Amino acid sequence: MFLHDSKFEGYVQYAGVHIQLLKLVILSDVVSFLFNLEYAKT
Repeated sequence: MFLHDSKFEGYVQYAGVHIQLLKLVILSDVVSFLFNLEYAKT
């Protein structure tokens, strides 16, 4: 039986926000890396 704990729900929300932020950081890193790659080619 899964307990509905408010603390657990808060943790899940907190983790979800951090995962979204991490995705944004990784995405911006990848974009800047690709941009530098294209810039270095020319």
